[in-house]
Amino acid sequence: MRTCVGCGARRRKWDLLRCVRVANGTVAIDPEGKRPGRGGYLCPSRECLEKARKRNGLSRPLKMRVPPEFYDRIADYFDEQALEAE
Repeated sequence: MRTCVGCGARRRKWDLLRCVRVANGTVAIDPEGKRPGRGGYLCPSRECLEKARKRNGLSRPLKMRVPPEFYDRIADYFDEQALEAE
């Protein structure tokens, strides 16, 4: 079980989107949940994304300041996934 940084709901790992701090100090989206590094989890919804953005929810689990642009990348990822699902 993992906790969403947006809404605080506890869900199974594979029901959440993992974001990871990689070795070079940047952050990345980890849809498979297998990349090495510190991770933070987010429900795959715009509502949770906006809550996480508002309080910079990924900074604490990743132990770094997450740039605001990264939340935009997550939004783009959600849009891509929605298009693929259609």
